[in-house]
Amino acid sequence: MKWLALPLVLALAGCGTYTRQEIEAKVSDTLVTVCLGVDVAWLAFEAYKSGNEVNPKVILKVHGAYSAAKAVCADPPADTGQAIAAAIRAYGAFNDAISEAKNGSSPFSAG
Repeated sequence: MKWLALPLVLALAGCGTYTRQEIEAKVSDTLVTVCLGVDVAWLAFEAYKSGNEVNPKVILKVHGAYSAAKAVCADPPADTGQAIAAAIRAYGAFNDAISEAKNGSSPFSAG
């Protein structure tokens, strides 16, 4: 989630000089970046999964988190603050699920 903070900070830097519409446009651009990042992470997870054993429960968790992130990307809340919060939560859950999958979960672990 660290990479998410940089574009968000850059997008909102100098807010005092931007109009609300300009800020919302920058936030929208940031959400696009987050959504592209989710897709890249998904592809990386699929590649990882194809060569490694991953607990089926963790795979379901990753799929659920990916679906939630994609739902936010497809229909972000109209309120700028809610959109940012939803994107961060969705990406965080997805990233956590991928980390869990990559931390040595075997198909037979209790995970």
